[in-house]
Amino acid sequence: MLQPLTPQHPLWRLYMGRHQQNLVHQSHNGGIWPFVGGFWVLMLARLGLHEPGWSELARLAQVNALDNWRFTEWFHGRTLAPKGMAGQSWNAATFLLARRALLGEATGW
Repeated sequence: MLQPLTPQHPLWRLYMGRHQQNLVHQSHNGGIWPFVGGFWVLMLARLGLHEPGWSELARLAQVNALDNWRFTEWFHGRTLAPKGMAGQSWNAATFLLARRALLGEATGW
């Protein structure tokens, strides 16, 4: 499992905390981006790893379904608090493509 960078980590840079966007488990430092999860499931399907693919798709559905399928941009990596903007079509699209790939339907990828 990947660990977010803390201010004590040698790779931490001051800009990461400057705007309170890359603190631990936020945005690009351990936040959950559902569209990336969709690509992860697509890759698992392409490799024929359908059992872990369905498991990961279920986890992806959990975050996408928060707030009545709000399709939030990203989530806090520990609390799952919704962050960013709602209605992100890229999250919906990769979720649907991933499901389609696990069902064995052609995705063109």
